[in-house]
Amino acid sequence: MAGLPIAVVPHPVAKLPPPGVSEIADEAVGQIVHMLEAEAGELAEECRNRPLPKRGRMRYRSLFEGDFNAPGAPERISGPDSPEALNRVFYQRGWTDGLPFVAPTPDRWEAMLNGREPGEEIGLIEPRLGRATVGNVTANAVMAGATPAMMPVILAATRAMTVERLNLKALQSTTHPCGLLTVVHGPIAEELDIAFGTNCMGQGVHANAAIGRAVRLVLTNIGGAQPGVLDRATMGTPAKYSYCFAENGEANPWAPFQSNGASRQRKTLSRSAASRARTMSTTTTARRPKTFC
Repeated sequence: MAGLPIAVVPHPVAKLPPPGVSEIADEAVGQIVHMLEAEAGELAEECRNRPLPKRGRMRYRSLFEGDFNAPGAPERISGPDSPEALNRVFYQRGWTDGLPFVAPTPDRWEAMLNGREPGEEIGLIEPRLGRATVGNVTANAVMAGATPAMMPVILAATRAMTVERLNLKALQSTTHPCGLLTVVHGPIAEELDIAFGTNCMGQGVHANAAIGRAVRLVLTNIGGAQPGVLDRATMGTPAKYSYCFAENGEANPWAPFQSNGASRQRKTLSRSAASRARTMSTTTTARRPKTFC
């Protein structure tokens, strides 16, 4: 994908006065005309020589660096034996969430795959339209520290990303600080010990953390939502590390969520964009306020 013509339109546009919008549109049209008329080799050379400004501590040399969805891309790569060095290589290439990961070695990948067909296609993940397969989703699940028992949920969550009405492209590239929430319903939540009560959005539960993290790595490594590149969140949110919990169907005073189209015993999940949890507190005091002169 090196040299892919991309016309850059400065952001934001929504609140600019009409003359400002016209100026940006004229510049974009000029870029588009040039890209349509120029030779592919010339565009590739321009792409290689284009200076990329550094944004904070983000380290991405190219939008499509290490694109394993490209035709002829290698199925496996070799890396340093040292875990510290391997983490550094993956981090510098934008393949991690910034935290240490489990190396997706062939043995771990095969164990996580658990007999599934790695070439089975799941769908295209926005915004880069990366081609998700059982194989590359499995590699991300290994990196997240998931177990083979969690793979059905991770694969189902990936399939849910391809549903058009989710509008994943907007969720992945918005400036708003939202994460992609995974809510698990039915018996599988208990089977995997996915928390739904105390601290279910916090730390400490393996299934919640690993499933949510695997989903985020799929969104980044296959969907292409690298921070500061296609993920344009202004400040981001901790929900982008991991955002997964279960529904407490037994204590729910209403019908279980999955009953809207599925039976109570079906193993289902829901996907939606969600911001951080918010609390509302009311504080009162019996003392009169002090008067200052």
